[in-house]
Amino acid sequence: APVEQQFQYSVQVRGRLTEPEEFADIIVRAQADGSFIRIKDVARVELGAKDYNFSCRYNGKPAAAFSINLTPDGSAIETSKLIRERLT
Repeated sequence: APVEQQFQYSVQVRGRLTEPEEFADIIVRAQADGSFIRIKDVARVELGAKDYNFSCRYNGKPAAAFSINLTPDGSAIETSKLIRERLT
């Protein structure tokens, strides 16, 4: 994504999340009025999509896209770190 469209978030969780509702309740942003924006407010959270076929374009041109899925014993933080190292 272009630099102006990239976001980086730190997530603190109480332990392993297993249900879509638990992921949906993760706070993405705190508002000035004290309210929160949660993942469920800006995205659909599900265990798996029915159809993983999709197309991707960047600046109107075909582009490559990929999905990264964490294994049950994987560390999201370590996985994120390794992906960033590999892509840079």
